[in-house]
Amino acid sequence: MIRRPPRSTLFPYPTLFRAVTIEARLSQCLLERAVESEVKATHAELATIIGTSREVVSRRVEALAKQGIIEADRGAVRILKPDALTLRAEQ
Repeated sequence: MIRRPPRSTLFPYPTLFRAVTIEARLSQCLLERAVESEVKATHAELATIIGTSREVVSRRVEALAKQGIIEADRGAVRILKPDALTLRAEQ
């Protein structure tokens, strides 16, 4: 029988990390990859980068677009309000 070490030794620093929302990860990703306020990437590529599904990214992009923070075109996302996107990245 294989014995596992106690949970505390497997991950001794749980307080160093916090749960980050998909919207925050997406916002941070867009800000990091923006060139002149534009990110050339598909929803599938963004999903792979932030570790989620394309469908989830599509819903979050649509929500941010409805709020006027970004504008989404085929294969590109334009950042209209970088300050608002930065606030979401920090959540």
